[in-house]
Amino acid sequence: MKEFQENIINMIADVVQNVRIYQYECLPDKSAVEFLKKQVIIDNEIGNNNNN
Repeated sequence: MKEFQENIINMIADVVQNVRIYQYECLPDKSAVEFLKKQVIIDNEIGNNNNN
């Protein structure tokens, strides 16, 4: 049981360390969606370059 708990804790720690969190304040319109989409794409490109 202890090994299972340690595996869960390690998995959660991995997620917390590797998943980006975004907080933006914007109007709920198309321009906000386009901005956020661009930001996610840029961040993913940066993240992928760091893994090489």
